[in-house]
Amino acid sequence: LQKAGIANIYCTEYSLKTRHQIIMADAISPPRKCRRLIWEINQERLIRKNIKRVPAVECNGTPTYDAYRDLANQILLYFDTRLSKDLLISGNALQDKCRRLLDNNKPLQLTFSGRLTEMKGVKDLIPVACALQTRGIPYELHIYGDGNLKAWLEKEIKANALEGRV
Repeated sequence: LQKAGIANIYCTEYSLKTRHQIIMADAISPPRKCRRLIWEINQERLIRKNIKRVPAVECNGTPTYDAYRDLANQILLYFDTRLSKDLLISGNALQDKCRRLLDNNKPLQLTFSGRLTEMKGVKDLIPVACALQTRGIPYELHIYGDGNLKAWLEKEIKANALEGRV
């Protein structure tokens, strides 16, 4: 893009430290962890080289901002999907909404979108679905994404008889 004269920016989500923490938290063999850790170090070199070349960088969160702020000409710090408490629905409003849904026999609509990994809370989806089912609360849980827990999730949906709702 640079050779073609097209302006572009670089977007970052995770610092090298965070990427290494993610790898260490994954349930993979030590040799695979080692390979991934080394790969991330090499990727970090490329990331730093590219950040120095582009006119600006977007940093999702303070860890990437701290890691890359000295490399960029212009830098934007933003917080993706992080909400302040005042933007969340209150407990009473949520109860009212659930009551209206239940009174109208409409299922509660729930959605998970993201990587199907333990770090993203995927293992919490089945217990939530089971709790709703046990309480007789009509719901639909839509799951979008892919990752190393996809097969586990499919197995758990079947094992807990959640097909049709999840």
